[in-house]
Amino acid sequence: MGRKSLSFFKGQISLSLQMLWSNMFFQTMEVLRMVAAFGSGAMFSLVSGMGGPNQAANAVTSGFFFALIQGVLFQFGQKLSQPAVEDMYYSQTRSMLNSLGLQNYEKNFKKGLLTDNTLPLLTDSALRDVKIPPGPRLLILDHVQSFSSTF
Repeated sequence: MGRKSLSFFKGQISLSLQMLWSNMFFQTMEVLRMVAAFGSGAMFSLVSGMGGPNQAANAVTSGFFFALIQGVLFQFGQKLSQPAVEDMYYSQTRSMLNSLGLQNYEKNFKKGLLTDNTLPLLTDSALRDVKIPPGPRLLILDHVQSFSSTF
């Protein structure tokens, strides 16, 4: 392969990649991963010599299989990485506790069902009921009073 051919090939790849990135159908990483998985499967089939007399059909079949496996694994990973449904009720609470350096009391809030909706209603006795010591209790109550309009 001459230098001109190689240069043309590299230019085509660069142009193809730019078109891929600009095309709205290929914006998500999942699609790109599946395309890469398809290519990996097809190349694996061609390089390994697996299959029979019809290598093109085997390459396409292997590509689809690899892409399918990639898609399933990605979806499984997405399910595992999503926060628990109950955590969506504690986002402001978690943020408040983190800003005060009291994130270790998040479990106390969850145990007492003190959600984001209950933050403006917090009292000393409610925090005492969920076993939060006096010092952190005062910090939390002061923070809630300071930011009561944002809750």
